[in-house]
Amino acid sequence: MNPNTPEPSDLPAYAPQWPTAPAGFADRVTAAVESQHRAHRRNVWIVRAGVSALAASVALAVVLSQPTPQPEVAVVAPIRPAANPIPLQKPFADAGDVLAAITKATTDKALAPSKTMLASAERLPMPKDADARMTVDAKGFFESTESARAGLDPVASQPRRAMNRMFRDFGIAPSKPRS
Repeated sequence: MNPNTPEPSDLPAYAPQWPTAPAGFADRVTAAVESQHRAHRRNVWIVRAGVSALAASVALAVVLSQPTPQPEVAVVAPIRPAANPIPLQKPFADAGDVLAAITKATTDKALAPSKTMLASAERLPMPKDADARMTVDAKGFFESTESARAGLDPVASQPRRAMNRMFRDFGIAPSKPRS
């Protein structure tokens, strides 16, 4: 080449024209490369898991195909019955009698204070006209059932309201749904 001859890149008509990249091109290329890399790693992981499962199944098949050792069977001499066998019912009956005696003694200890209290209450004099004051007429029972029905009416018709009232009375706050 002649030093006086210009290079094609020196001439504007021969200069390479590089197209301009569209906006966000580098970001899209980067995202595509990262996505492809993740897919490749996922495929490698799936292959490794499959190979591991296959190896485990082969190992399990080998272990299960091994013959199991047969246990040795001992020869036992026949047992001869005793000359005077002890009946089994007697020890159990004795144990039941002992348990009943212990229970009775414990119950007597626990009830002793209340028996003395009841005995002292039986010695109290009763008024002579007690039977006359203890008569109850049917009207009183009818009024009590009507008042009980009136008291339960606000919660009887609405079970949810009754449960919320019970929770509130026991100190358990029901959770209110958020909208």
